[in-house]
Amino acid sequence: MKKHKVVIAILLSFVLLFSLAAPLNNLAKAGNGYGLVIINGKQMYKSKYGNFYPIVILNGKKYVKWHGFELTPVEDVIACESGKSDAMLGNFINKYIREHGNNIDSSKSYNSNSSEIRRGYNQTYSLWANTRLGSSEWDSRKNRWKYTIGNAGCFLCSTASELLRYGLKDPVSHNDVNPPNLNDWLNSHGGFSGANLNYSAIGNFPGISYIIKGFDDFNGAARILYQCTPNAPIICFRSQHSNSKGEYSYHFCLYVNGDGQSPYFRDNTNKVWKIDREEGKNHKVVDPGFNGSSSPKGTVRTLTRVYDESHHKYVRPDSGIFRVAFKSQ
Repeated sequence: MKKHKVVIAILLSFVLLFSLAAPLNNLAKAGNGYGLVIINGKQMYKSKYGNFYPIVILNGKKYVKWHGFELTPVEDVIACESGKSDAMLGNFINKYIREHGNNIDSSKSYNSNSSEIRRGYNQTYSLWANTRLGSSEWDSRKNRWKYTIGNAGCFLCSTASELLRYGLKDPVSHNDVNPPNLNDWLNSHGGFSGANLNYSAIGNFPGISYIIKGFDDFNGAARILYQCTPNAPIICFRSQHSNSKGEYSYHFCLYVNGDGQSPYFRDNTNKVWKIDREEGKNHKVVDPGFNGSSSPKGTVRTLTRVYDESHHKYVRPDSGIFRVAFKSQ
């Protein structure tokens, strides 16, 4: 009998070890210190720099609440952090050039003063600033929607600016894509969980053929602009420092001009991102926010100006600085 108890105890130990090892293997499958982890009983995503992001379930699929109000599938975040998405982008650009080479002028650059580079939207424009963002909850204390296009819609407006640049139309009204009609379309096509925008849904927008949901290659971004026109990526910024709760602020703009070099460097002493001010002047974005303008158009800024003129001193996130939706040809 005693021998049986010993055997049972050993079997139970194996079962316990296996049950612990299996989820740990799944959580750590990304390797290199990043991937899914359990923190205080909740599943989180740990980045390669040691930051933690919540997991959101949308239509049965796991997403990382990555940069403020952005939802990105777990596998796409891992692809970005591993460098796989940079390689995917390079392969796609090479394929794009092979298929459309006769129509591409690799020396082409949009003039920074042209009307093309200035096409984009201002999230604080009065006609849509107070519009409910996605399916945001109601703030009963303030008697308004908690999140609106005006206070949290920079990613939405930058996406609308991207589609406008491509000349795409709202499938319902057949008017130019703009923040409110894109907001409605995304709400109807799995593009929001609360006020969190699922950029993956843009892959189903009429006129879009292919998307990459996070990459870090500034050279790849420049190649998109000048070798795959009119395609343009969206750039994400992060505040240089976190607040007292350890939270960062994020901001999105449409990236419209660059020289292929990164203007950001990581200070190994303070472990923060900083900007090379001179290099930052070689990059331009259409900025949808903090411009105090009554115009529906966004403001063209260099990355140095984005840093100087924002309260949060925006630099770059640890990874996933760009995302892009390619126009169908």
